[in-house]
Amino acid sequence: MIYLLLVALAEARRKVEPIVEEPTAPLWIPLVIAVCIILGTLALLPRKPREEEKPLATVMITHITVYPVKSCKGVKLATCSLDATCGLQDDRRYAFVDAHGVFLSQRRFPKLCLVTPTYPIGGALSLKAPGQPLLKVPVNDEGPTKTCRIWSDSVIAVDQGDEAAKWISDYLKTPGLRLMRFPDKAFRRVDIKYAKRSCETAFSDGFPILLANDASLADLNARLAKNNSPPIPMDRFRPNLVVSGAQAWAEDAWGSMTCNDLELKVVKPCSRCKIPTIDQATGRTGAPSGTGDEGGGPGQAEPNKTLKTFRSGAVLADRDPFFAAPKRKNDVFFGQNLVHFAPGAEVAVGDRFACSPKVVEEGGCVVS
Repeated sequence: MIYLLLVALAEARRKVEPIVEEPTAPLWIPLVIAVCIILGTLALLPRKPREEEKPLATVMITHITVYPVKSCKGVKLATCSLDATCGLQDDRRYAFVDAHGVFLSQRRFPKLCLVTPTYPIGGALSLKAPGQPLLKVPVNDEGPTKTCRIWSDSVIAVDQGDEAAKWISDYLKTPGLRLMRFPDKAFRRVDIKYAKRSCETAFSDGFPILLANDASLADLNARLAKNNSPPIPMDRFRPNLVVSGAQAWAEDAWGSMTCNDLELKVVKPCSRCKIPTIDQATGRTGAPSGTGDEGGGPGQAEPNKTLKTFRSGAVLADRDPFFAAPKRKNDVFFGQNLVHFAPGAEVAVGDRFACSPKVVEEGGCVVS
């Protein structure tokens, strides 16, 4: 009886009290939970190992050349350290300038290629040239300074004294020339359009290291032979590093080169002036000397005449936005400019580098 009474009371209460529906969760909540469970399960599943990106080429360094004095003879090495200012240690550390502080090069004075410096420099730079006495110039980073101009850049360099000035003025038969040293405390940044990270150079034209490919020279010489022109040696292009193991002109596509922990960034193709037309063993050239180091273009003498048929900006415009710029239409290209961020590292003949493709931003600038 008591049980029946309790049931009757409960039923009566249910009929009197309003029915309140239990709140229900929105439909998307269980959906989100389900997605999370699925994603978590997938994350725990064993994954297939990711294949490493294969390099475009693996190359070996065959030659290393340092040019202690801009536009003068190079010194071949088996190994060389990198420094923050010069690329290869003390490369283009020195330069000759005119009375106005403008740098000299073989464009104006082809006979500079016969000036032979010593390396390593140590405590003094020694210079010799045909018909001139041996000159020894003690390293001087604290002497009188002079504002020097390298293309559009101005730098404060240290004058290396009257004896060196007379020596080079007599050799080139031009009064008022001076020998200048780029001091460690000076700073000259490379073009920010091509090297986003801060990188330095000394008296080079624009970048601290120049790379060339043996196969590209072989292809050029084969084309010269078809024109009944003699082959030319690599020293016409004055590279710092020469590599073998890649196809001709493959370097156009490289963005970086790595060997163990050392990375060299490939930032800009090298446009050539008239210097490749100058025989580096004699100073003779088929192209006329200019009145200044600026302008004049590549000239019409070999090998530039042949290069213009297949390595000009106009010909290469469809290959890369860089070459398509109207200002590069008549330029000719051989070699690649490099930068590095590893002062103290070493490069050696025989080192093998893996070459990776370049990453190009809008506007044709290489990211580095």
